[in-house]
Amino acid sequence: MATPAPISSAALAHAVTNALTAPDCACVVGRAAVATGACGSGLGDLTRALLSTLELDAQSLTTAPAPALRALLGANCRADFAAGRTVLVDGWLLSRTEVTVSGIAHLYADGST
Repeated sequence: MATPAPISSAALAHAVTNALTAPDCACVVGRAAVATGACGSGLGDLTRALLSTLELDAQSLTTAPAPALRALLGANCRADFAAGRTVLVDGWLLSRTEVTVSGIAHLYADGST
């Protein structure tokens, strides 16, 4: 049986961005997060970090229905706040998951790979 081709960071970023209710707002936050170093600056690093945080494999993330992925992201953001996993970006206190997702949205919209 052949091994499936790896799923690109762009495909992962596309799935994440499609799950967001306000991707344009996420891009603004992501631009600030990347510029200030609050998150990584590479799409591959950020998507790998998100997969680890969500405890998903790439196939599961790219095939998850947007509402289910949105709910999972929201649950992780709430868990981050409860556990104190927060980051200050441009005066906003954000969850680590939120910063990672926003960085992904910004880099994907910017055409980064």
